[in-house]
Amino acid sequence: MTRLGKVAAILLLIVILLPMSYFGTSEPVFCRSCHYIDPYVDSWASSSHQEVKCLFCHEARGPFGKVNSKSRGLNYVAMHITGNYTTAIKGWADERNCIACHLNDVTKYPDAPNLKEIPGHLDYIAPPTQEGALCISCHAETGHALGLGLD
Repeated sequence: MTRLGKVAAILLLIVILLPMSYFGTSEPVFCRSCHYIDPYVDSWASSSHQEVKCLFCHEARGPFGKVNSKSRGLNYVAMHITGNYTTAIKGWADERNCIACHLNDVTKYPDAPNLKEIPGHLDYIAPPTQEGALCISCHAETGHALGLGLD
């Protein structure tokens, strides 16, 4: 095989393996294998968001958000393997994911309640939002219950 052929084969392998590894490591069963979040995953499984995978909420939007979450994930794996950690990680959700989904900008979830169709809701949330309130200020337990021992 020529040098160009080897490079092409490696690139093709990367193009195939990266998306597979991304999706394979984005399932709740994978997340709970290191994060010790069983109560949260169990709570999520019975919530209205049970079809929404962990990273849809817990990852920044865009390709660099994916790179960021997976690089943090590699760090968590290294800490898990070496036992070199002292505190639990704190959950985080990207507010833009809530807004995109609930303005029906996300084709994967076409049945998500649309904020534009809930009478008065946009008028109701505009003032607190302009003052810095987040969706989770009122909807903290939407994706899963909180206060399960890890918050």
